[in-house]
Amino acid sequence: MSFPIPLTFAERFRRWYAYERDSSAKALEMLRSVPVEARTSPQFTRAVGKMAHLVAARHMWLYRLGVVT
Repeated sequence: MSFPIPLTFAERFRRWYAYERDSSAKALEMLRSVPVEARTSPQFTRAVGKMAHLVAARHMWLYRLGVVT
């Protein structure tokens, strides 16, 4: 039986980044798909708040990694 070669940190980071990018694109597309007249609903406002939290968390991690200032 052979075991897979462990990923390097850079490879794991690239995989995480690709996953994050794909997930964010899907979340933004979901928000864009909501009809304009429904965008004042509490559910939409909550979804936008959660997306804003994710963006802020991503920015904080990029700051910690020295990518953004």
